[in-house]
Amino acid sequence: MEQTSNDTLKSLVEIGFNDNNLYDKLKEVFYLADMAKFAKAKPLASENETAMLSSYMFVHDTREAWKKETENPENKDKEEVEEENRTTVSTLETNR
Repeated sequence: MEQTSNDTLKSLVEIGFNDNNLYDKLKEVFYLADMAKFAKAKPLASENETAMLSSYMFVHDTREAWKKETENPENKDKEEVEEENRTTVSTLETNR
């Protein structure tokens, strides 16, 4: 996926991501990464560790939420759940 950090954050909001704490941590990770890549900044070891932990927590927490969504809590048939998943993926790809 080729998006700027801001485009990625905007796409998350557009698909309904609403965890402000995780969003803010991800925004900080992107800022630090952008500074290192484009401004040639040299983050401190503690900043790198914080960014790695924040990234891990983002993946872990959103993965858990995704699993809960796809566990079929509304007793939908398999085809209906798969169609919703395809729609979500399509929306993400469109927002690239």
